[in-house]
Amino acid sequence: IFWAALGWAAQGSQRDEAVSLNNQASEQYSQGKYKDAEELYQRALDIWKQNEPEGAQAATVMSNLAECYRVQGKNAEAEKLLRSVLETREKLYGKNSPPYALALNNLGTVYRAQARYAEAEKTLQQAVETLEKTLGPHNGSLASALNNLADLYEYQGRYTDAEPLYQRSLAIKERL
Repeated sequence: IFWAALGWAAQGSQRDEAVSLNNQASEQYSQGKYKDAEELYQRALDIWKQNEPEGAQAATVMSNLAECYRVQGKNAEAEKLLRSVLETREKLYGKNSPPYALALNNLGTVYRAQARYAEAEKTLQQAVETLEKTLGPHNGSLASALNNLADLYEYQGRYTDAEPLYQRSLAIKERL
């Protein structure tokens, strides 16, 4: 029993360290210090992979690291991580869940950055539909997904498709 308790305590300490590293990475990210954030996210992810490789926390850190990669133009790396996030979140929550839809939203932005517009549109539309179905029509995550889909349409010169999505996104944000 003593050794089992030590094992739990050690894992708890490592989990606390991983959470702390993720929080520090988020702070660095918010300051535009992407290389520093990337290193901290990677350290946090390494800990989660040792303890709970297919857990919700590992998926969250992978998603954060993927976003850090995306803003640095490392889209192939971001896509690879987000595909892992989708697999994990599908196992944990199913495809019709907000966590899965948020990963779709992030993957859609990566596809857009890669000029894979048809895949981006399909992925972002699926994110919007799932978020609206699961969270309702007045949610901040839905507003973000609508905005990302509108950005895609605007980038493609599809202004008549983009405008109502921007308006809807703004209306949701004003209600929050």
